[in-house]
Amino acid sequence: PTPRFAPPPGHYADPQTLTLTLPKGQAELRYTTDGSTPGANGGTRYGAPIPLAKGFIPVTVMSYEKDKYPSPVSSAGYTIGDAKPKGLTSFHIGNSLTDTFQVLLQASAQSAGYNHQALFHTFMGTPTDAMWNNPGMSWGGSYYDQLKHSGPIDILTTQPFSVLAESLDRETEYTGKFYALVRETSPNVTLYLYQQWPARDYSGDCWAMFTLDYMRPLAAKHHLRPATTWEEAGANQRAYFEALRDQLQARFPDRPIYIIPTAEALANLKHAYETGEVPGVAKDSFFEAMSAEKNDKGQGQAGHLTTPGRYFVSLVLYCTFYRESADKVKLPQTMTTLTPEQDAVFKKIAWETVKGYQYDGVK
Repeated sequence: PTPRFAPPPGHYADPQTLTLTLPKGQAELRYTTDGSTPGANGGTRYGAPIPLAKGFIPVTVMSYEKDKYPSPVSSAGYTIGDAKPKGLTSFHIGNSLTDTFQVLLQASAQSAGYNHQALFHTFMGTPTDAMWNNPGMSWGGSYYDQLKHSGPIDILTTQPFSVLAESLDRETEYTGKFYALVRETSPNVTLYLYQQWPARDYSGDCWAMFTLDYMRPLAAKHHLRPATTWEEAGANQRAYFEALRDQLQARFPDRPIYIIPTAEALANLKHAYETGEVPGVAKDSFFEAMSAEKNDKGQGQAGHLTTPGRYFVSLVLYCTFYRESADKVKLPQTMTTLTPEQDAVFKKIAWETVKGYQYDGVK
């Protein structure tokens, strides 16, 4: 079960008391407030509301139930008291792949001197149309309520989802609905498509393998073939995102629409592992280092990410949104689990990828 946070994450002038609830069941909740991931015997067992006193507080929660797998990580960031003088407010629509950068995006920007507020409307395994049609599905509450209390939104992201294989027309329709809604109160909002990355076993991925009718013209147009490598799978998925961007741009011609090059950045990081550019790790350890899930052979599957992977994705978003390198990001090692030398390589690859991609708005 996915816990609900009350009040929702954001900036509050006065101290708050955070309540965590589960929709059903008798699971035990465990949480941390330092950015680390709580384990079955780690973190603090939730038994009473959590006081939030001052500063930026990242709350990370997992639920545990006897004889069942633990829940995915749920995270929320709270800023209490005086805000830093500048920063963006971003609103993120998606599922657990969007949850990848919960807390870490906001924490990264805060550490760089920006009062970034990241708001989330997410639910596990859910595509954009279902998020729109079920306004209260997210643990953060109704997106109408979130938008009502958030103030102006600078950035909106949606996460097209290959597992449920929404067509270009349907994704255009429902991402367009969210974009039009946010523009009613934030006319200067910028829309970014948050590009997912392929699982290590991409054989059933219809965007990577061009198995659906609406994907085959893209394959022909760009001279692409069904993927035979993980990197090709990401490139094939990118063809979908770029076609979707084109359709949305035609529908909303007055403001540029961008793509966050997440899969391309992860492919570049994989190459850095394989060439020995990342110090202190085995050259063939990328999937095991990045993957929160393992198959029955113990091999990482690159779907949901570990802390280093989540941090790297957050760096890619930071570089994209603030249009600068991540050199100012100064998170403690407890939040990244990287050595300073590894951290420098992650930042370098994130920035070089963002600088080199044509559709993210960074020149």
